[in-house]
Amino acid sequence: LVQVKGSLAEVQGVLAMSGNGGQRDLAVPLGEQTESLLVERKDDTKFKAVGLDQDVYGAGMFSIIFDYAEIFSDVDHDGMSRNMNFLRVTYVVIILICNYILQVSMLSFIWTYVTLPSVHNVQSLYRRYHEDMFVDGVIDNQKFAESPEQDEICAMPSPTSGSCTSSFASGGAQSPEQDEICAIAFSNFWFMYFILCLWWCTMLKDVRMIERLYRAVKSLGHATKASEMIGEHEEGEPTKVMKVTTPVRWLLYLVIIVPKFLISCLLLIIGTVWLSATDSYADLILNAVALEFVIAIDELIFEGLLPSSIHERIEETVLCIVDKAVTPQAQTDAIVSQYIRSVTYFVMTTIGVYIFMTYGQYIPRIGVLPGYANDIQCPGWIEQQIDW
Repeated sequence: LVQVKGSLAEVQGVLAMSGNGGQRDLAVPLGEQTESLLVERKDDTKFKAVGLDQDVYGAGMFSIIFDYAEIFSDVDHDGMSRNMNFLRVTYVVIILICNYILQVSMLSFIWTYVTLPSVHNVQSLYRRYHEDMFVDGVIDNQKFAESPEQDEICAMPSPTSGSCTSSFASGGAQSPEQDEICAIAFSNFWFMYFILCLWWCTMLKDVRMIERLYRAVKSLGHATKASEMIGEHEEGEPTKVMKVTTPVRWLLYLVIIVPKFLISCLLLIIGTVWLSATDSYADLILNAVALEFVIAIDELIFEGLLPSSIHERIEETVLCIVDKAVTPQAQTDAIVSQYIRSVTYFVMTTIGVYIFMTYGQYIPRIGVLPGYANDIQCPGWIEQQIDW
């Protein structure tokens, strides 16, 4: 047995000691009252350290794991009484629930009071455009040029490249009603496509964090009792979560990972529909920025409502999972798996956005322009907007 002591940065890399021939060995807690972390050289296994996120979810994970171990075992790792541990986990769970209520409420309000009215407005404009401007299924350019609706139609972000580039038939100034129609952004396929790809990538960042968190929790060792969960902590070392009990593991799944994933999926869908139904190019950018506010709710609550002591403890806590890539071939396989996942997400994003902007328009309450026939035309509208 060899004692392990080191700085936080050293332990956060790979928790192991040097063995014979440069091999790295297993670092595991071997007793409840051990004065320092012990390493047992048996199978040349090594641990990797995974840090917790500095947000409400990271605080929830820390409190569920650490305070559970403190409350239901006789080992004291932080010098606090059980009452203080119970107070901390209660407060953190209340804040976590408030975060869920606030995020779900905001999504519900955005969907009801912003997204659905925007979709209705765009669909009404498109329906009126067809009723007034088409004769026997073919647009009457002269009729459209003389109408007050041209600008409102031509600004829609269209699922396929719209035609707003031909010369404006009347050549005259456009009325406010024309500006309103031609300002809907759905007529510009590529502009909308790139904006939606950026939005999907924004949400993909959260989804990948959730996926990695799930794999980390799943890879944690199994503890039969609470006293086995936390490794011994010394000055300058992080708090090491070595194992978790079955109840704690399922609490992490049901209280942290699943709700966070569902909220991310809802935000992806609502944000995509809202952006697609934007009625001007300028608002398209502003709406994309506004969605970032909803994403950051958990971080705002974490910074504003949780004490600094929890911030410090989260920063000093790591999940220690077994690194199975101990041979060169296993390391290569692990890297290949990472690239496969990344390529899969890339394909899902690029193709998924295209499918939504075309076939996805037929999905009830999700599609912005069901049956869109790529027939939105604003002859000469953009030329008039940039004519100095």
